[in-house]
Amino acid sequence: MPDGRLIVCTDQGEIMLLEGSGDYKMLLSESPGEGFYIECIIIYTKGFIIGGENGQIMIYEKSEEPKNPYHRIATLPTSTDAKSDKDYPLLMAGVMSSKVRWMSLNSTEDSLVFSTENNQLMRVPINIERPTDDAKYEYLIFPFHSRGINGMDVCIKKQLVGTCGADKTVRIWNYHTKTLEICEVF
Repeated sequence: MPDGRLIVCTDQGEIMLLEGSGDYKMLLSESPGEGFYIECIIIYTKGFIIGGENGQIMIYEKSEEPKNPYHRIATLPTSTDAKSDKDYPLLMAGVMSSKVRWMSLNSTEDSLVFSTENNQLMRVPINIERPTDDAKYEYLIFPFHSRGINGMDVCIKKQLVGTCGADKTVRIWNYHTKTLEICEVF
């Protein structure tokens, strides 16, 4: 951390604070706890962000309380996210069934990019100053297959490639524009 202390996370959902020398200081009271495998952690100007089980991301901010030096200010995704539009529940089902493996925050700290265990690149716009319930996950580019590709074919007359995967999707890709044209779940 910027103050020289260390934050250590465990597969048991515990967040420990250590002094710069490595001496144990305390277990954070707002640790996610049992059943939340913390997979990754990054720091930002006011605290740190963790990612782990079920596509969840938790944002912590430094506080002035000696017994609780970091408190959780947001947990993403929020429960209201799934109600927003017709395609969002399908996106969230894929994200919520996997772990957040890696995260990176842009320099202005308003966009968090992360990858999931099922090989998706996701983005969530965030406001670190005032976290709200309207932060929605979105694909960074487009959804990739989350499992192996079982078949592929190339169109003779158009610049298209079709793939079908073990994730029960058929996808039509335009290799000229480098875009995903169609994605259907079966």
